[in-house]
Amino acid sequence: PTPPPAQPGGSPPGSTTPPAYESTPPPGTPGGPPPGGPGFGGLGDMPTPGGPGGPGGSGQESAALRGNAAFKHPYTAVQAFLAALKAKDKDRLAQTTASRAPTEAEEKHRKIFAAIVEQSISDDELDEMAKALDGFKVMQVLPAKSTGRIGVVVAKRDGMDMLHRTIITRKEKEGWKVLDIDKAYDFKPGAIYRRPGQTNRKR
Repeated sequence: PTPPPAQPGGSPPGSTTPPAYESTPPPGTPGGPPPGGPGFGGLGDMPTPGGPGGPGGSGQESAALRGNAAFKHPYTAVQAFLAALKAKDKDRLAQTTASRAPTEAEEKHRKIFAAIVEQSISDDELDEMAKALDGFKVMQVLPAKSTGRIGVVVAKRDGMDMLHRTIITRKEKEGWKVLDIDKAYDFKPGAIYRRPGQTNRKR
């Protein structure tokens, strides 16, 4: 749970940051658990920042992301999905998508995921999806909230703002694959949040 605002690590007073993004830091980083530690579903050796498969490392689009090894962790599964989308590789995109995405994703997303799995997605649809997720990098794996499903936070900078999305992965026979994609949240630095009805005070 998110600490109270007065405690270190808690939300600043008046913050509207979604609780999902105030979770455990990535393994191997300050304040985070060791790789494969509690809170990450016992995933084994999770990629760490600067290492192969981790943010800033050489594994973002490495050969490993093109094989079944990518499905070993939610982290690399999402990296492989994003790499396939960037390359507009319909075959690899289908491989990185959960077979149940057409029936278990949010209802408005089921049609596009069905087209991905069936490899019938049009070039225009693929271009639109690639544009929507262009520049996003994997930042953090969220604690599991249900058996077989884990959220992965991806983010990118847009000017002075940071855009965040949560990509839901599902554990299938071959490993972890992308099940759904949440909407984007735009965090603006230095924004002042006020309660409804609150007005500026005169100085």
